[in-house]
Amino acid sequence: MIARNRVGYIASFPTDVTRRGYEFAGWLAEDGVTVLTATNTYSYDGCMTFVAKWNARKYTITYDLTDATNAADLASRFNVRYNVTFGDYVGEMPVPTKTGYRFTGWYTAEDGNGTLYSSDTVYSISDDVTLYAGWTAMVFTIYFDAGEGALLDMDRDYFTYGKSLENLPTPTKTGYTFAGWYTESGERYTVATKYTLTDNLTLYALWVETNR
Repeated sequence: MIARNRVGYIASFPTDVTRRGYEFAGWLAEDGVTVLTATNTYSYDGCMTFVAKWNARKYTITYDLTDATNAADLASRFNVRYNVTFGDYVGEMPVPTKTGYRFTGWYTAEDGNGTLYSSDTVYSISDDVTLYAGWTAMVFTIYFDAGEGALLDMDRDYFTYGKSLENLPTPTKTGYTFAGWYTESGERYTVATKYTLTDNLTLYALWVETNR
C-alpha cells in the first residue's frame, strides 16, 4: 500500500491498514529505511511517497500422528508442531508408516480428504492448521494350490489388507471332498478371515478321501 502527502510534515500516520497473512509494521519513507509510525513525525520538502512495511505472520502446523506405527520415532526426531511463515514453503514433512497401508500425504481433513499439503506447498492461509495422514490399504495376492488332479477355476485372487476374504474358490477332485484352504503351517482361511498379512500368501487345499 502506498500513501502520498504534500504537507510539509506529518504528525500522524494511518494505521488501519490490513493485509491477509501479514502484520503492519509502519510506513517506509522514500529512503526505504526510515520506518514511520503514529508516534513520530517526519519532515519533508515537496511530495513524498510512503510505502507500507509488512512482516509476514507465523502460523503453527500440527501433524496428527494418531494412526502412525512409527509415531514415537517421528516425535523423537521431528518437530511435529512447528511454526511456518505465511508465504513460505511448508518445507520438510514427516513420513509416517502404518501396517498394511500406504501413506498418501498430509491432508486438512481427518478422513484423509481436504486440501493436500506437500513440502513445496506455499503456506497461504492466515490461521493455524492441523494436518492428518491419508492412507490407502495395500492389496495382496493369494495363490491357490489345489494339488494334483484337482479342478480349480482360478489359481489366484487379490485381497485388501484388513478386509474379509469374502470369495474363495471351491475346487473339486474325483474321490475326495474339499475340506478348506490352509497355509503351509496349518492355519485355516475362510471367507470370514480378515487379511492381516503384509505380503502375498499361498493357500493349499485340504482333501478328505470320500468313503467308497
